[in-house]
Amino acid sequence: GRIGAEEAMSAFLMELRDEIVPIVLQHLDLVQLSQLRRVCRQCRTWAAMEITSMPKLVAVGGTRWEEHSHTAQPQSQVLELELSTLRWNDAVAVPALPQPRGFHGVCALPGSGIVVAGGVVGSHEAPTHQGSAIRWAAGDEQWTSLPNLLVARESAALVSLGDSRV
Repeated sequence: GRIGAEEAMSAFLMELRDEIVPIVLQHLDLVQLSQLRRVCRQCRTWAAMEITSMPKLVAVGGTRWEEHSHTAQPQSQVLELELSTLRWNDAVAVPALPQPRGFHGVCALPGSGIVVAGGVVGSHEAPTHQGSAIRWAAGDEQWTSLPNLLVARESAALVSLGDSRV
């Protein structure tokens, strides 16, 4: 009697959990998922699975402000946010830009690609505005050139339209 009812209730709760947990997890952001990992062993497992399914965040190039010299220096480095630790590291899969570039537009493409266009290369004192564009596709070891923009641009925004157009 009683043990059978407890086992039935436990089985019901496990089924309910299997249906509800994925729904709840998809509504949590990265910080909330990181906090959830500290609650219990099962929560750590659920949160880790959800975090690993998220797309990677990368910072592509950019301009680093040099405080001591009061200059801005374009960078070629690509950083990746390690979602499990919330720390930025050198990207493993995405190579550095072919040349340092700042104030450029970056766009993620459907199917694991990145486009970089426009921006500035060179020093803060002698910047060269760019009209060039480059693309990286998942698995590639280097960036490939795309046709130049019609006009050199600085601080442009790029948007993927989802149909292979940017």
